[in-house]
Amino acid sequence: MGVGCTVVVGLDDAGQAMALTRVLGDRGREVVTVQWPIERLVSDAVRAEAAVLVLGGALSAFDLRTVAHGVEDAPHLAVLVVGPRRPGVEVLVALACGIRAYLPPDSPPEAVADAVDALCAGGVVVPGGTHLPLVAGPRRGERGITADRADGRTVELTPREWDVLVLLRQAFSTAEIADRLVVSPVTIRTHVAALVRKLGVRDRTALADPFPEAAEVLRKTNTPSA
Repeated sequence: MGVGCTVVVGLDDAGQAMALTRVLGDRGREVVTVQWPIERLVSDAVRAEAAVLVLGGALSAFDLRTVAHGVEDAPHLAVLVVGPRRPGVEVLVALACGIRAYLPPDSPPEAVADAVDALCAGGVVVPGGTHLPLVAGPRRGERGITADRADGRTVELTPREWDVLVLLRQAFSTAEIADRLVVSPVTIRTHVAALVRKLGVRDRTALADPFPEAAEVLRKTNTPSA
């Protein structure tokens, strides 16, 4: 991907989107600004054969599933999210869903543009420290993954618990997850109960969508009036 690679910008903050568009334009990028909903953002990015899709805000389970499917259909598309980082495991889930860059919401446009440059060069951009939980398990000879809870504590998830969590965050039902992992629904419910306990969340719903209020505000803000 060269200097002129197309970038689709779908930030929910209009001022932030305009500032990023200017910086990217100054760097020779072709920029297309698209408004939510998520289906339109992903489909327009795929149709435009864009190199990078920049998303803003908290992604719901359905949003992550849409992104994951889009990346499967267009593996050349690198998705960058500018959004909240809590709980700590959220960045890791995003990476598992095919997102290749994750920046905090207060990132200046120059920093986001730098991340776009890195993605166009084939890189991956994550917040500082994110690599530690990714390598901690393999380094100790384990197959699980280390995850940070919202309260700052660290927990170990088994490989199967991790698989279940990622699919939960893509809005798959218990039956659908069981079918994909070729196990019984009872086994999936056991893994879900373990995840609720380990990650210190209220219930299955909180596992599947850790930012329900923020995501709902984002969808209402970006839904065109009838």
